[in-house]
Amino acid sequence: MNRKYKMSSVQKSLYVIDQMQESNITYNIPIMLEVEGEIDKERLRIAVKQLCVRHELLRTHFAHVKDKFLQIIEDTVDIELEHEKSIQEHVQRVFKEFIRPFDLSEAPLMRIKILEIKGENTILMLDIHHIICDGGSTGLLIEEMCRLYNGEELSPVGMQYKDYSAWQNSRDMMEQKNYWLDEFSEEVPVLDLITDFTRPKQQSYKGSSNTIKIDHKTSNAVKLFSKETGATEYMILMANLMMLLSKYTRQGEIVLGTPVSGRTHPAIQNMLGMFVNTLAIKGNLQSSQRFIDLVAQLREKCLNAFDNQEYPFEELVDQLGVEREPSRNPIFDIMFTFENKEMNSLSMGDYKVNGVKVDSKVAKFDITVTVIETSDGYDVEWEYCTD
Repeated sequence: MNRKYKMSSVQKSLYVIDQMQESNITYNIPIMLEVEGEIDKERLRIAVKQLCVRHELLRTHFAHVKDKFLQIIEDTVDIELEHEKSIQEHVQRVFKEFIRPFDLSEAPLMRIKILEIKGENTILMLDIHHIICDGGSTGLLIEEMCRLYNGEELSPVGMQYKDYSAWQNSRDMMEQKNYWLDEFSEEVPVLDLITDFTRPKQQSYKGSSNTIKIDHKTSNAVKLFSKETGATEYMILMANLMMLLSKYTRQGEIVLGTPVSGRTHPAIQNMLGMFVNTLAIKGNLQSSQRFIDLVAQLREKCLNAFDNQEYPFEELVDQLGVEREPSRNPIFDIMFTFENKEMNSLSMGDYKVNGVKVDSKVAKFDITVTVIETSDGYDVEWEYCTD
């Protein structure tokens, strides 16, 4: 038996992207965890089964039927636990082979693998499609999996993602829609950033990344400037990036994309699903402008954008009539995000669980700049298209 409901706006967008591209892993979420000991496979199997009962999205697949974009929820589904033994030197190769395309017409859209490392720890691999999960959801999913593995009883789930989709599809967004249409009432500027290679006719999403560290002295200066101006570190660093891009492109209007959690209601704070929305922030820069004035401008822009963050980015693109080029993202080419990567202390039985950094070799945008706040400053990750 199954039940059919409308997709949310972002699910519809991801579904359309998936159908336009042949087998790819652009919107896979790869996760690697290191468990400091041996995993009890039966306990993990039971925990995963409980997760599937608990969260409908783990039993959901997707279809386009008679002009309707549907999420289809199955009563039951099995997630097979893949298992392999290996050595430490082969972990990255095994992980790369584990990450593979999903068929959105078949549930589950999550897979799990246990990799036993001879004489060492256990590697737990997860691969989830973005259409059922976002960054906030991955943390929730991992925490609940560990707690269920440990035999803990979890609080009952109230609303499910289908309820959120129904709410979103029925909500009057006219006021927020008008804000965004007014913000982009003039022609959207295209970032003219010099590239190493000729832009391909279609995005391949092949990417790489490089991380630089910013020391504690500099991060403290940013925090002090934040107190003096009333702007957050996020706003100050965004202004810094815009000024840098303006210098390289000699353009006075810079548009950056930035993600927001989309969890604007208490009822969905601990719900599994794809809630993330993208905001397009436009900065107006002048050669004689002081940095503090740009920060003040962006502070106001960001606060207004946050007040109108529920209007789906995909609908803004449609309403503006922006020509969709297969070679680039609509409205903006560069994404900026600010994160605090502190992970809750997790365990499976007596063994500690640690996150392992993953380089997926995928870039959804020309450049994504991620600033990660750490105990000794900032880590700034530059993810970029390689072709």
